[in-house]
Amino acid sequence: MAKLAEQVSKAPGLSFPQLAANPSELEATYRFLSNENITWQAVLEPHVQATVGRCGQEEQVVVVHDTSEFSFKTENEAREGIGYLSSGQTGFEAHFALAVSLEAKGAPLGLLGVIPHARAKKSDRDRTRPTRKRPREQLEADRWRKLAVETEQRLQGRAKVVHVMDSEADSYPLFAELAAQKIGFVVRAYHNRYLEDRMSTMADVFEKSESQLFREVPISPRKGRKSRGGKGRANLRRNGRVATLRIKSARIEFPRPKTAQSTHERVALNVVKVYESEPPEDQPPVEWILLTTEPIDTPDAVERVVDIYRLRWKIEEYFKALKTGCAYERRQLMSLHSLLNALALLAPIAWRLLLMRHLAHHDEQRPAGDLISRAELDVLRAISTRVKLGPAPSVQQVLWAIAGLGGHLKNNGPPGWQTIWAGFGVLAVALRAVASMKTSDQS
Repeated sequence: MAKLAEQVSKAPGLSFPQLAANPSELEATYRFLSNENITWQAVLEPHVQATVGRCGQEEQVVVVHDTSEFSFKTENEAREGIGYLSSGQTGFEAHFALAVSLEAKGAPLGLLGVIPHARAKKSDRDRTRPTRKRPREQLEADRWRKLAVETEQRLQGRAKVVHVMDSEADSYPLFAELAAQKIGFVVRAYHNRYLEDRMSTMADVFEKSESQLFREVPISPRKGRKSRGGKGRANLRRNGRVATLRIKSARIEFPRPKTAQSTHERVALNVVKVYESEPPEDQPPVEWILLTTEPIDTPDAVERVVDIYRLRWKIEEYFKALKTGCAYERRQLMSLHSLLNALALLAPIAWRLLLMRHLAHHDEQRPAGDLISRAELDVLRAISTRVKLGPAPSVQQVLWAIAGLGGHLKNNGPPGWQTIWAGFGVLAVALRAVASMKTSDQS
């Protein structure tokens, strides 16, 4: 496993056949991934344990949760156990918990857990539809609650933890249970919930209050996307900009909805509303309503809640690192078992790519030796033409040099995952050539 991980980390975007030095090495890779005695949990566990250790060195850890779908084409032969996505495509989904540092400007610390889920048959999709006995809220709450509880058990109080979840997690059974267990969270609201009188709503509370804070926040561009499975808000296409946001906050007590399966009759939460009153023309306004257990008694505390939620976008970048930087959905493996083993193998490498990008942006002068080996650095220095590397380059210089190998131009701004992926492939070929020359010289 260690040998395979080292090989893949040198060029995470290349396929397994491209990485293998010979047919026997490729066969060994496939045997490892398909071996029924090897589980994805065992492959991922060393990384999770290392993440727990890194969290223990932090005063405040934000654990970001989200679910991603992984789509795999099946052509001549079906992939065993692969299942179907909500769109009808073949694939599976997995729920992730990514730890990030609040103090270190959102530096990714690693994964604390993964829950994969595959529907074995198309007809199984019908079994997950909401019913009177099992409403949508309860269905959506299960994986979010389970992974939050599991990560708390893993960390065992090593650091103060706040769990961050998007609007798909807006479920009364979920936040009532987390609050009862004193598990801290910031969850973006999806529902405009009723108050105790069953007549007024959460929106009515904010309609009557004045804005307490104003803040300018950089908003990243995004492509439009539909909501997954009918839950969560559809995202409209948005241009990047600096948005002027208004912020309100209130303490609100919510009664248990009649359809919610929960033993908690009511729960009191702090609520922060963040909104853009004057968005640019033809642009959707920013609006977040955040349900939280975090304090809101001072302006700084309210701003802290907003800063914590803004770290949610780290997991979106992580998914890009996994899907594009590590080309996970292009892996030609023929069973769910082998795909999950490959996911567990690539997941720490995707974290390493994300960390490299973060450090290049926020810790520009960090020595490159903290992330790549001396041999990799020597070869990169020799073949990099767009970025000249000195005797002691920084992480940022190395990342731009790798992206330069993939075709990135400095004038185009920070490199994306495609050019980083391509650059690692060029570097891997050069490393293999150097290794072959050394072997030839020795013989």
